[in-house]
Amino acid sequence: ALSQGFRLEYDLTIAKAMKLNGLQFSVNLPVEGCAGQDVQIVPASGETRLVPLPKEQPAAGRFQLWSGQGAKVEVAKGTPSALTVELRAATDVVVQDLRQWGQPVFEIRLPALTEEAGYELAAGERFHLDVIVTFAAPVKLAGPGE
Repeated sequence: ALSQGFRLEYDLTIAKAMKLNGLQFSVNLPVEGCAGQDVQIVPASGETRLVPLPKEQPAAGRFQLWSGQGAKVEVAKGTPSALTVELRAATDVVVQDLRQWGQPVFEIRLPALTEEAGYELAAGERFHLDVIVTFAAPVKLAGPGE
């Protein structure tokens, strides 16, 4: 736990061979309160990208708002609802609008694996993600039932 968020070290080891279509870490942002805000994707080097979160649902099939590499993602920077996701190393980042599937959220997805036809994983394969999530104000982490 951090005073204004948390640090997560996500380690996954495949116990037995399996086929997966996807493996990711996602942060879902409610449309209410986030629509009209901007997402800034800061790469390890190069130009920062600004991605607006639309107030209106995009046309069918236009759910992906941005895709590329990033080391830091900032949502609603400078506002009371600001959220920052920092990565130890740059990785793929996808920003999506999930309203066309009946989910009133924007998704910031950090995909480790995406394979529509499925990807064969062997026992012992490992995945690691080190991420820090911070908010504009102090937070209290609570577990189930708290």
